[in-house]
Amino acid sequence: MLLFGKLREEYRLLDAGEGEAFAALLSPAVQTADRDAVSLTETAPNICEGFGFRTEDAVRDCGDGLFEVTRRVRNTAAAPQSVQLITTLRDAFVRTHWLIPCVNYNGNEYGEGDYPHGFARDGEPWVFAYDRTGIPSCSLSEDESRAVALFASDRDETSLTSSVSVTENADGSLDHKIFYPYIEAPYSYTNTNTLSPRYDSFLDFAPNEEKIFTFYVFLGKPKWKNFGTAALLDRVCDLFPLDLAPTVMPEKLWEVGIAYIETLERAYEGKRLFALARRADFGAPEFLPAPASFEIGWAGQGALNSQLFILEYIRTNNRKYLVAALDNLDAWAEKQDENGLFLAHYEWYPKPGEAPWRPAVSDSKIIANFHVQGGIENKGKGWYPEVCNLGWGAASFARCYALLRKIGIDKPAYLTFARRTCDFFLAHYNDEVGFGKSFRFDGSSFDDTGTIGAFALPALLAVWRVTGETKYLDGAKRGLDFYMRRDVDAFACTAGAIDCACVDKETVYPLLLVALDLYDETGEAKYLEAAEKCGYYFFSWAYHYDALYPPTSDFARYGYHTKGGTAVSAQHHAIDSWGSLFVPEFERLYRATGDKRWRDRARALWHNATLCIALDDDTVINGTRRPKGGQNEAFFGCRWTRYRPVEERGHFNNWLISWVNAYRLYTIHKLGFDAEAIR
Repeated sequence: MLLFGKLREEYRLLDAGEGEAFAALLSPAVQTADRDAVSLTETAPNICEGFGFRTEDAVRDCGDGLFEVTRRVRNTAAAPQSVQLITTLRDAFVRTHWLIPCVNYNGNEYGEGDYPHGFARDGEPWVFAYDRTGIPSCSLSEDESRAVALFASDRDETSLTSSVSVTENADGSLDHKIFYPYIEAPYSYTNTNTLSPRYDSFLDFAPNEEKIFTFYVFLGKPKWKNFGTAALLDRVCDLFPLDLAPTVMPEKLWEVGIAYIETLERAYEGKRLFALARRADFGAPEFLPAPASFEIGWAGQGALNSQLFILEYIRTNNRKYLVAALDNLDAWAEKQDENGLFLAHYEWYPKPGEAPWRPAVSDSKIIANFHVQGGIENKGKGWYPEVCNLGWGAASFARCYALLRKIGIDKPAYLTFARRTCDFFLAHYNDEVGFGKSFRFDGSSFDDTGTIGAFALPALLAVWRVTGETKYLDGAKRGLDFYMRRDVDAFACTAGAIDCACVDKETVYPLLLVALDLYDETGEAKYLEAAEKCGYYFFSWAYHYDALYPPTSDFARYGYHTKGGTAVSAQHHAIDSWGSLFVPEFERLYRATGDKRWRDRARALWHNATLCIALDDDTVINGTRRPKGGQNEAFFGCRWTRYRPVEERGHFNNWLISWVNAYRLYTIHKLGFDAEAIR
């Protein structure tokens, strides 16, 4: 075996200390259909034999702790063989942190859903196919001075079509494994909290046939504690270059994006609002507005759509955009309680003539398998305001107030709306749970878990900018310090995607945004460091390569590829374009640090976010005509069957949600049409 770390002279390693071991590359193993795994025997340096196979490894030092291993595997038996191959790297320390990017963050300890947790399920190790991971079949472990990673190459189909697993040994060390080819065990996670039977495929070797596999070993030093992934992300840029350009120019995206928001306008109970989405059943002739569903923030982004319409009014002087924006904001402003709370969805309020309604104050167990979309259902008795929508709503109201004031329109009710909610945040902050998660209307906490409270921070800064009152600035600083210390520094943000409770990527956005804003305001280095940590955490959810799909898949037929997309969460194994929201902030990181990799990452995120958008009214996908500006919310790159009756990799859903469009337009507004990051 190759002992990485002690052989410093031979391999010229980036070492953590003199003579300190990192990891050992163990002899390869083969596994048959009866799942009996056996290891080959080393018969000469870098050569192993047994069970009718011979392997030979060639190791190339790529510098700065990265090693490329080329493994030749030959069937020496007289008969054909069908097997699974196993590559194992054993780390040489007891880790403080480990992960499989996009899939498992230190065991996925947060959240109780029936999705992958820990190393194993029912006594069998988890094995995940490569297309669930942003770096193919990657796993990483680290302590305070060493980081070790094993991952596959995208050089050819044989090397890429693989799977990843991590197991724990009795001495606390971890075995990082790449399986060839595509395997999912002991179950395949195929839908939210849904485990399907395991999936196996095998490599067929004819007599004397040789196959070649390339994989990589990375040995480095964590950039900060629990941030070994940051060192890996910087190093893999050479292997997986993010050399992507936008597919559509911002002027066109703005045009079709505004047109799409217009398709969401809808009259409801005497008000004009922005609907959450347009949707269609698979194979239906066209997309229709979703049933009465109007969300102020998160997925619906109703208040942000008003802000975008105000910007379009300023740009074109067309009053229809101003009228629609004000009608929507006015309707929402009427619903807010004096303590600053409001429901995430407009349609959850009683209709005219119905009895006044409030959720029950008493607690009861949250029902299982609900779809939240902005609140928490409590035995059907009501919906509780949560900080994601409260924060988005208050921030958008403050920004709309400021925009309107610049053009001579005074809407003090909008500032009152934002200030009330931010005052509620300040009054309910504490150093144990931060800003909490959700509340009853009497102001008591319903759920205080997760990082979701970070969505209060942009609202606090937005109100501070308008009012100049330092209590809002101080609250944002205090909240950022709390969430950085508790969550980002642990490399695990949680509960930001509020239709689930798990480790995810979304909640780091307000922390990155506010860290950069505070750096701009104060010049303090700690805020730039915080922003870099947030950026690395988010990009650990990003795809660095293009997974492979059959020509019959939606991905192949309609031109979608995975590089630059971002995995949703540990509980939702889909890809989306949430990265578009991070593009301005990654551009700011590039300008603040001079590290061009941040701009490359920004452009990759933007490229992916501009794929498969309907640029006219004649775009038909899977037999359904899409409205101009429409883009589906999720791209199902792995064995994820949420919107199809059969297991099929590489398909689209038929849910044209508002946020994907609103985030793109907001990014164009923040950067300007001529910004290099989006052109």
